[in-house]
Amino acid sequence: MDSFGGAQSDTQKPCRTENLQRGVAKDNPLGRLFHDAAVKQWGQLHPYTGD
Repeated sequence: MDSFGGAQSDTQKPCRTENLQRGVAKDNPLGRLFHDAAVKQWGQLHPYTGD
């Protein structure tokens, strides 16, 4: 999602994606774990953007 411009809840108009909300909140304590698992599966598409 971040590689295409983020969720609408993260950005100002004009929105670059159809996603209203992030799949994983930026302050989710497991966010890094989810990011690392995605990188392992599909490769690095965008740097980690969590808190």
